[in-house]
Amino acid sequence: MILVADAGSSKTHWSLIDNKEIISTRTQGINPVLMNKNIIYEILQTDSLLNPKKQNINTIYFYGAGCSDNSLQENIKTALRKYFPNANINVFSDLYGAARSLFHNTSGIACILGTGAGCCRYDGKQITQRSPSLGFILGDEGSGAFFGKELLKRFFYGRLPKNLEDKLLQKHKIEKKEVLSRIHQQKAPGKYLAEFCYFLDENKNDSYIKKMIEDGLKEFIETHVMDLQPKPNEKIKVTGSVGWFFKDILYTTVKQYGLQIDKIIQSPINGLVDYHQKEIHGNNNQ
Repeated sequence: MILVADAGSSKTHWSLIDNKEIISTRTQGINPVLMNKNIIYEILQTDSLLNPKKQNINTIYFYGAGCSDNSLQENIKTALRKYFPNANINVFSDLYGAARSLFHNTSGIACILGTGAGCCRYDGKQITQRSPSLGFILGDEGSGAFFGKELLKRFFYGRLPKNLEDKLLQKHKIEKKEVLSRIHQQKAPGKYLAEFCYFLDENKNDSYIKKMIEDGLKEFIETHVMDLQPKPNEKIKVTGSVGWFFKDILYTTVKQYGLQIDKIIQSPINGLVDYHQKEIHGNNNQ
């Protein structure tokens, strides 16, 4: 049995490959930057699908946010080894997972636009160039956390139009003390901020919100994609909930830079399962 995981700060998708059968489940997000190995182990224990299968899983491919650093990878490996004692464990960055999912063994520029954001050039086997990953406080332009932070700033600074301010207050109880506590003192602040993207999605046809989304996506393109100096006709593909929900705006916005997005998917997990299935059968040559 092979277990494939795609982990972000908001949620973790798990897919178990048992011959030709695929069994999928979901747990809360796993990010070694935000949690230690004990917390990660506790999250694994919460899933009823993984528990009865854990002794039979022999290989794990874990792709996750915060997993580009070797020491943080070790936190994941320690928790996985404890829970899956018979498995050979492989841990990779979420950006590498996005590239494998989107391109398999072909080349291009892979982008993540989810709770966080990232961008890299992939040669079909390895990441050869990437934009810096600074997290939601310093970076992650165009991400869910970025947009949530921007929306809350405009609300507290009194810059939202009155109709949008009223709509936001109807949907969320927003008090300055509570918001600052959630961001500075509680777990998973990026996930909390990204939840405000649902409000943006519901109101993306409003001219003010649409402009706000366009501006945020431009920051992503200018900061991350253009930093890689895309070649003419080089394929650009995107994964992540923000890219998916705002795909119409993203397709239009990227054309302003003389670029074209070849594909947008909501989650990389299905592409990763497909990649590893083809790898098993020796025909992964897409």
